[in-house]
Amino acid sequence: MSQKDGDGAGFDILSFDDRGSINYIEVKTTKGKKETPFYMSLNEYDFYQLHKASFVIARVYNFDTNFCTGEIEYIKGSEFDAHFVKEINSYKIKFK
Repeated sequence: MSQKDGDGAGFDILSFDDRGSINYIEVKTTKGKKETPFYMSLNEYDFYQLHKASFVIARVYNFDTNFCTGEIEYIKGSEFDAHFVKEINSYKIKFK
Protein backbone atom coordinates (compact mmCIF):
# COMPACT_ATOMS: atom_id res chain seq x y z
CA MET A 1 0.00 0.00 0.00
CA SER A 2 2.69 2.50 0.92
CA GLN A 3 4.44 2.09 -2.45
CA LYS A 4 1.16 2.39 -4.34
CA ASP A 5 -0.71 5.02 -2.30
CA GLY A 6 2.02 6.63 -0.18
CA ASP A 7 1.92 6.88 3.60
CA GLY A 8 -1.66 8.14 3.73
CA ALA A 9 -3.32 4.72 4.05
CA GLY A 10 -2.42 4.28 7.75
CA PHE A 11 -0.68 0.95 7.11
CA ASP A 12 2.00 -0.46 4.80
CA ILE A 13 0.81 -3.91 3.70
CA LEU A 14 -2.67 -5.28 3.08
CA SER A 15 -2.64 -9.02 3.77
CA PHE A 16 -5.12 -11.88 4.06
CA ASP A 17 -4.90 -14.90 6.34
CA ASP A 18 -5.90 -18.50 5.47
CA ARG A 19 -9.57 -17.73 6.23
CA GLY A 20 -9.59 -14.68 3.98
CA SER A 21 -9.62 -12.21 6.88
CA ILE A 22 -7.84 -8.89 6.33
CA ASN A 23 -4.66 -7.95 8.17
CA TYR A 24 -3.37 -4.38 8.02
CA ILE A 25 0.39 -4.55 8.59
CA GLU A 26 2.41 -1.52 9.63
CA VAL A 27 6.20 -2.05 9.38
CA LYS A 28 8.37 -0.25 11.93
CA THR A 29 12.14 -0.61 11.46
CA THR A 30 15.09 0.52 13.59
CA LYS A 31 18.81 -0.21 13.53
CA GLY A 32 18.80 -0.61 17.31
CA LYS A 33 17.50 -3.30 19.61
CA LYS A 34 13.83 -4.27 19.81
CA GLU A 35 13.18 -1.75 22.59
CA THR A 36 14.41 1.19 20.49
CA PRO A 37 11.55 3.72 20.21
CA PHE A 38 9.92 4.16 16.83
CA TYR A 39 7.44 6.68 15.45
CA MET A 40 3.84 6.38 14.30
CA SER A 41 2.10 9.17 12.49
CA LEU A 42 -1.24 10.42 13.79
CA ASN A 43 -2.84 8.84 10.73
CA GLU A 44 -1.22 5.44 11.49
CA TYR A 45 -2.27 5.61 15.14
CA ASP A 46 -5.84 6.62 14.26
CA PHE A 47 -6.03 3.75 11.76
CA TYR A 48 -4.75 1.33 14.42
CA GLN A 49 -7.44 2.59 16.84
CA LEU A 50 -10.17 1.89 14.27
CA HIS A 51 -8.83 -1.52 13.19
CA LYS A 52 -7.24 -3.05 16.33
CA ALA A 53 -8.65 -6.52 15.65
CA SER A 54 -6.98 -6.74 12.23
CA PHE A 55 -3.95 -4.47 12.75
CA VAL A 56 -0.42 -5.92 13.05
CA ILE A 57 2.89 -4.20 13.71
CA ALA A 58 5.81 -5.89 12.00
CA ARG A 59 8.60 -4.74 14.34
CA VAL A 60 11.90 -5.00 12.46
CA TYR A 61 14.96 -4.31 14.63
CA ASN A 62 18.74 -4.76 14.56
CA PHE A 63 18.41 -3.79 10.91
CA ASP A 64 21.67 -3.75 8.96
CA THR A 65 21.36 -1.41 5.99
CA ASN A 66 24.43 -2.90 4.28
CA PHE A 67 22.98 -6.41 4.11
CA CYS A 68 19.24 -5.66 4.50
CA THR A 69 19.02 -8.09 7.39
CA GLY A 70 17.43 -7.82 10.80
CA GLU A 71 15.11 -9.51 13.24
CA ILE A 72 11.32 -9.31 13.16
CA GLU A 73 8.48 -9.71 15.61
CA TYR A 74 4.77 -9.46 14.81
CA ILE A 75 2.55 -7.76 17.38
CA LYS A 76 -1.22 -7.85 17.00
CA GLY A 77 -3.17 -4.64 17.48
CA SER A 78 -5.04 -6.24 20.38
CA GLU A 79 -1.67 -6.63 22.17
CA PHE A 80 -0.43 -3.10 21.40
CA ASP A 81 -1.07 -1.61 24.84
CA ALA A 82 0.58 -4.59 26.58
CA HIS A 83 3.82 -4.05 24.59
CA PHE A 84 4.09 -0.31 24.06
CA VAL A 85 3.75 3.02 25.85
CA LYS A 86 2.58 5.92 23.69
CA GLU A 87 4.36 9.23 24.16
CA ILE A 88 3.17 12.34 22.34
CA ASN A 89 6.23 14.37 21.42
CA SER A 90 5.36 16.93 18.76
CA TYR A 91 2.67 19.25 17.47
CA LYS A 92 2.00 20.59 14.02
CA ILE A 93 1.61 24.35 14.22
CA LYS A 94 -0.07 26.24 11.38
CA PHE A 95 -0.87 29.88 10.72
CA LYS A 96 -4.49 30.94 11.13
